[in-house]
This record gives sequence, structure tokens and C-alpha cells, in this order.
Amino acid sequence: MALDLNLISIIVFYVLIALFFWYRRKNLSVQYKILLLYRSKFWAKTIGKIAKKTPRFWQWFGYASVPAGFIGMSVILGFLTWKFIELFTIPEAIPAVSPVLPGIKIPGAPIFLPFWYGIIALAFVIIVHEFAHGFVAESWGLKLKSAGVGLLALLPLAFVEPDEKKLAKLPMKKQLSIFGAGPFSNIIWAFIIFLVITFAAAPAIANVLEPAGLFVEDVTPDLPAEAAGLQHGDIILGVDSVQVNTTQNFVKYMNTIKPGQTVSIETQRGPIQVTTTQNPENASKSHLGVQFKQNIDVKSQIKEKYGRSPMVLFYFTQLLYWILTLNIGIGLINLLPLGIMDGGRMLKIVLDNKIKRKKTIKAIWTFFVVFSLFMLLANLIGPYLIKAFI
Repeated sequence: MALDLNLISIIVFYVLIALFFWYRRKNLSVQYKILLLYRSKFWAKTIGKIAKKTPRFWQWFGYASVPAGFIGMSVILGFLTWKFIELFTIPEAIPAVSPVLPGIKIPGAPIFLPFWYGIIALAFVIIVHEFAHGFVAESWGLKLKSAGVGLLALLPLAFVEPDEKKLAKLPMKKQLSIFGAGPFSNIIWAFIIFLVITFAAAPAIANVLEPAGLFVEDVTPDLPAEAAGLQHGDIILGVDSVQVNTTQNFVKYMNTIKPGQTVSIETQRGPIQVTTTQNPENASKSHLGVQFKQNIDVKSQIKEKYGRSPMVLFYFTQLLYWILTLNIGIGLINLLPLGIMDGGRMLKIVLDNKIKRKKTIKAIWTFFVVFSLFMLLANLIGPYLIKAFI
């Protein structure tokens, strides 16, 4: 039986986290039975020292985050609304929002985040997010009481803890700048990483790596691929003696195959005969029941000189891709006008400062919270409900 490295990684990581929390248990608090917080004054002081070196930069960074935050709020609300309407016009639409847990495959979710990529990317995203909150707060003279890390159930998190009473006494623009800084930092980093991937990593990969077939990630039980013997880790190199180096070539060839037709799948273990079945979404097309991704290898002339060491570049670029993706996703979701989100805090601050009647504030606030929550949940579970009842 092959070792599940993903599962082993998850177990090792959380054992190490448990040992750390046990060792630092004096600084650990438990809230709501599922939220563990480790507070540290060291990191709060470190954030303060960094902010004091360039306070004007962080103040202007915070100011720039305010309009960017409200634009981002409009973007995420508009996106969720558009995707909600799309659910009723495109039956095969996939969820626009998906919970992403590193190393855990969520049934039906369009994204699987490999564990170590996920943990490192998530750590980067939440640290730059929370540190940005802290830098801007300290630049305005609002000292942090603590900073730290924690777990919400099994999901890692980071936080900074300002004095909420002193925060509430700051002018509106300063308060907004503190809350907007976190999501804004995520979007800025996403843009920086996009440039690095586009103009540095991708060209470098093209020079030393090349497509090398398809890596089989999983096979669906009781479907032709599993019955024929295809398994996780196989490399598909060709079909019916036709070389398929890329996923596009494989999909293009399989589109010419009819249901019930037998094909010879060339793998690194040898040929495997598979008799296709009907595609559940289109009976006229064939179906294997295999999930795959592009396999990459070092170009032969490069491999002769450096071996497979240039693959490090590919793994690093994959990590950058996940950092980019999570920065955008977490940054925008945090701008939703919900009470626990940065966007919610920003909207509430504006309403409290610009509108005098409490009933009007409550009505507007309730509308945005209910609308945002409905759109979030509808896009999260809507596609599954529609498929279940259609």
C-alpha cells in the first residue's frame, strides 16, 4: 500500500502545532471551544518598531487602502451577484466560492490545495494581511496589545490586537485606513507576484522544462479507468499510439472517441486497455473517470547537465501561484460587508459617522449583511442544490 504523503504531512503538521501550543500553554486562550489563540507581546513590539521606521509610508498606505477597499467591496459583491444569476442560466456552472482547506479534498469543490503549498501560502497571506493592519495602527500611535497565531477548528490564522476603545476614538479616516490595510496588502502582493510569475518564473520554466504527459491524480470508483487498472501516480504518455504531451492534446483526442469504444492508454507502466462509457453530462461523449493534471519534466539537454534539479523552479512557481490565488481570494472575501470582516467594519464606520438616525443605519446595515451572506452561501452551496433537484 502506497504511503499517502499528503495525509502524513497533515498529521505531522498538526502534531507539531499541538506540541507548540502545549509548550506555550500559558499564553494560550480558548474561545467558543473551537478558537485557540496564542498571544505574543514580542510580535506586537516588532510590528511597532518596523512601523516607527517609516510611519508616513504606512499612513499613506492606509489612506490608499480606503478607496481600494470600497472598490474591492463593490467588485466582490458584483462578482457574487453575477455568479448567482449564472447559476440559473448555465446548468453546468461550478461554485464561484469554495472552502479551501490545505490537503483536504472537498467533494465537488473545483479546487484542491496541496498541503504544503497551502500551509506556506496561507501563512504568507494571513501574515502580510495582519501585519499591514498592525503597521498602519502603530503608525497612527495606536499601540497593539498583542499579536499572535491560532487555530479556528483546524484552520490556521494570525491576528493583531489593538485597543478597541482607543481605536473607536480615532477619526473616521484613520479607522478606515487600519481596516482597509489588510485586504489592500493582499491585493498589492497578488499584483507583485503576478508580475514575478509572468516576467520571470514563467519564461525561466519555458527555457528548462517541457510538458511530459499527464499525471493521474485520481480515478473515480466503478468507472472504466479504475476497472482497467489506471491508478494515482500513473503518467499518461499517449493514446492509441498517438503521443499526448499536453492536457489539451489528450482532451482533443478523447473528444473523437465514442462511448463504448476501447482505447489503449500508454503509461510509464505500459499500455492499459480502457473501454469508455457515456459522459454523465453529455451522453454523446466518452468518459474514462480519471482526474489528471499536466506533467512537467526537465528538457533532455538540461537534464544531462543538471539532472532534475531545475524542477525546483517549477515547484517554487506553483507555490507563487497559490500565494497569488489565496491573496486575491482572501483579500476580496475580507471586503464583504459582514460584521466579522474588514469590509463590514469599514461600512459600519462610515454609516455611524455619516448618518445620524440609528434606525436608518440599522436598516442599511441589515440589508448589506443579509444580502452579502445570502450571496456568499448561495454561491457556496447553490450549484450542489441545483444539481440535486434538477
